Amino acid sequence: ANQCPDPKNLTEFKLKMFSPLCLLITFLVIISLLNFTNAMPGGWTPIDDLSDDNLIANAQFAAGDIGKIIKIQEASKQVVAGLKYDIICNVETSGKCNVYHFQVWDRFGRRTLVLNELLPDSCN
Repeated sequence: ANQCPDPKNLTEFKLKMFSPLCLLITFLVIISLLNFTNAMPGGWTPIDDLSDDNLIANAQFAAGDIGKIIKIQEASKQVVAGLKYDIICNVETSGKCNVYHFQVWDRFGRRTLVLNELLPDSCN
């Protein structure tokens, strides 16, 4: 006839299923924490090497007819169907130094100027 499962076996079964699940969840949490310490996917990441060739090429593209890049003060990048660069730099225009904020979307060599803003800051 009908037999009820042995409570002892049921507890062992739950423990056997619970342990791998806990390990998996713990592993996934640790991996996600490690990834967020580097950079959030789709978020902005600071560029430490301000002499990077791609960064300089995008800054020069952004300055275009405005003037000559003197110094890149700070920059960051974002992965978006290519790279989007956020650049603050000193630009010489008509013998005067001005600070500009540029954003350039670089889609594998096809560049689009997204932001061109003259800042009130002085060059440093």
